[in-house]
Amino acid sequence: GKLAEAEPFEREAMEKCRRVLGAEHPNTRISTINTGSLLQAQGKNAEAVSLLAPIEDAARKAFTGATARWLAKLLTVLGKARAASGEFSAAEASLLEAHPVFVTTRGATHKDTRDCARAIVDLYTAWNAREPGKGYDARAAEWKVRLDAMGPRGAEPGPAKKQRAADERGNRAGG
Repeated sequence: GKLAEAEPFEREAMEKCRRVLGAEHPNTRISTINTGSLLQAQGKNAEAVSLLAPIEDAARKAFTGATARWLAKLLTVLGKARAASGEFSAAEASLLEAHPVFVTTRGATHKDTRDCARAIVDLYTAWNAREPGKGYDARAAEWKVRLDAMGPRGAEPGPAKKQRAADERGNRAGG
């Protein structure tokens, strides 16, 4: 459907960034991450890994501090794609690294943080199905509790923050 329709445009944007800005430019890397995410969302996991794995080291150097969320996104997409391909150990390493970066850069209840936690639950559930009796079910349950503690989907601080700002504007205007 819509993802398949978007793919040529994502690929074109990524290639244009490479041509115009160069392979090392942060915007090129972000475009590559977005293309990889689209591929993974379509179930093209091997393609996503092939696209993203080569830029992982460069992304670690480029995306630090305030931009570290892009590294976390790359790691989450790699983790999901690797888990879907049965590369559970590599997926685990990527996802467990990405989650605290999202907590720091996006907040504990942000959609990206929740998505990463959901991917961790899914990873351990799949790993347990493949290798039962090794404790992966307990890890899945632990992460499910953590995910549930983040609140329902969409329960992010953004709307409350916007409302508080609107209230403050109203108080200044009327006060």
